[in-house]
Amino acid sequence: MGFIEVCKTFFARVVAGVNCAAIVCMLLCGLSSWLAPETWPRLSLLGLVFPFFLVANLAFIPFWLLVRLRYVAIPLVGLGVCYPFVSQYCPVNLPRDAAEGSREITVVSFNVQNYPPPDSVRALLIDYVAHCNADIVCLQEAFGLKSVRWGKRLADSMAVRGYHMASPRDGLGVFSRVPGVGEGIVGYTSATNGSAWVDIDLGHGDTITVVNNHFESTHLSHSDRATYKEMLRDPSEERVETGLRLMIGKLAHAAHIRGPQADSVAAFVRHRHARGGTLLVCGDFNDPPISHTVRTLTAEGLSCAYRAAGTGLGVSYRERGFFVRIDHVLHSPRMEALAAKVDRSIDVSDHYPLVVRLALPAPSGQNRP
Repeated sequence: MGFIEVCKTFFARVVAGVNCAAIVCMLLCGLSSWLAPETWPRLSLLGLVFPFFLVANLAFIPFWLLVRLRYVAIPLVGLGVCYPFVSQYCPVNLPRDAAEGSREITVVSFNVQNYPPPDSVRALLIDYVAHCNADIVCLQEAFGLKSVRWGKRLADSMAVRGYHMASPRDGLGVFSRVPGVGEGIVGYTSATNGSAWVDIDLGHGDTITVVNNHFESTHLSHSDRATYKEMLRDPSEERVETGLRLMIGKLAHAAHIRGPQADSVAAFVRHRHARGGTLLVCGDFNDPPISHTVRTLTAEGLSCAYRAAGTGLGVSYRERGFFVRIDHVLHSPRMEALAAKVDRSIDVSDHYPLVVRLALPAPSGQNRP
């Protein structure tokens, strides 16, 4: 073997080692959702960087195809090992039809950012919500639905369209085609965030419980986010060190608070499931698909509608360099997700609405057509 060939082999093995390290990091990020943020607040954030290692692993595929074909097995094996986490973050699905005899419902979850100005934007937001043609609409940061000018205007617009409103906690509104038959809040302490539930009778003895959530926010100020954006634009050593310390500290603190909130909702879901209930758990979780919050809730038998019926990253939050899916719709196994998408046609909030189409089986005893 000549000197040049020896160098090529050595280089290939070094790069293969880097590829293997990226796979290990991707796996550790995926497993981080099992870490309780109350105990491991910083390590529980690893799910946020999962897409970076995923992209790195994907980039090795064309590299090995050009450099050393047999080594392409390394990133492919990595994708196979981490597939459960890859499918959480970036699923690929085709829309499907409901089974014969079942009925479809459309659900929209949307953080409306407290109706951001100017008035023309507020009017667009209200028009979108009022004409989204969903059966159930869950809004977060919809303050003053009964008392504030733009909140009341939104509620009135929905009433004109035939929707019934439930708002057990200020800032959280659930609108449905049929009136609720019970409502309340999930008890946990938070100054500005919360979770509220509404029982909705769909007829034929079929009642579902909708849990609308706005879990603890990151509390990143506009200046914090500007610092993050500057760090991306000019990644000097000092700027990166300062920015990362600030960001990780605040994100870890929020995760520490958010963990018990998710546990409280999980306990509520467990109680309702034990009584044979059917649940929709929607909202702004302020956590990505790979997180303690999502894992805790899906561990109670809930399925992620976007994972089952969506395609792509589904970025639902975008502001100042942050591009993540933190809005979710989870459902009981009795329901089937048919389609899920982030609607980017409306750009009036720092969130995009998540639109999900679900199927419910025909009530027992009801004749199928």
